[in-house]
Amino acid sequence: MQHPAKTAGLSAWKWVLGPWMAIVTGLAYFWAQPLENGFQEPEAARIIFWHVPMAMLGLAWFWAGAVYALKLLFGKRRDDPKLDAKVRYTSEIGLLCTILATITGSVFARVQWGMFWNWDPKQVSIVVLILVYLAYFALRLSVEDPQKRARLSAVYAILGAVATPFLMYVIPQLPQIKVLHPDTVIVGGLDAKWRTIYWMSTLGFVGTTMWLFQLRLRLQDLEEGLESMAARAGALAGPQIRVEAVRNPAREG
Repeated sequence: MQHPAKTAGLSAWKWVLGPWMAIVTGLAYFWAQPLENGFQEPEAARIIFWHVPMAMLGLAWFWAGAVYALKLLFGKRRDDPKLDAKVRYTSEIGLLCTILATITGSVFARVQWGMFWNWDPKQVSIVVLILVYLAYFALRLSVEDPQKRARLSAVYAILGAVATPFLMYVIPQLPQIKVLHPDTVIVGGLDAKWRTIYWMSTLGFVGTTMWLFQLRLRLQDLEEGLESMAARAGALAGPQIRVEAVRNPAREG
């Protein structure tokens, strides 16, 4: 049974998420001034408040999956199915964030550079990252044995997390590669208003994805509970059916 204070605290921050993100949206459009430095369309720069947190959270959740994968492979709860589920759900959320970052980035590219797809190195690298994690889920579907699937998927999740920062940040920043993204503006050129809204947005998305992670775990617990109840019901019903069959044998003719 959960401690009452803890349950109330969790409910409080979840209730705040909706109004919090509404405030972030209002501040983004009515408080922050258009960002002219480095942007052909200053109004479109507001996509930063959604696009960049999504990209960062994708990386964070992939690494959270790698931590759970290490625990599954080497920790005290080795081969625990619940750890396998956590690796899967963190990878799902990381992939969702990465896809949303790609979509918002494409919208920005259409406004900023005239096309949804410009073959910018960061666009290419994030699509490669999406394919890497789609392959992770394909691996899970291809292995039937649960324990073998969990261990292979954990190894893959660790390797995928290690590759993530190289694909998203290291390779696109190489001197030989020319990128369209105005990273210098985003990192060091935001004024106090923009930085405030940006970190408020990031915090709101952190809370939203954490809540989503908790919901996925609770849904799995519910599914396991229903399966257990169905199994018990079947075990109780089975003998009764056999007894009735003995008591009322089929008559010939």
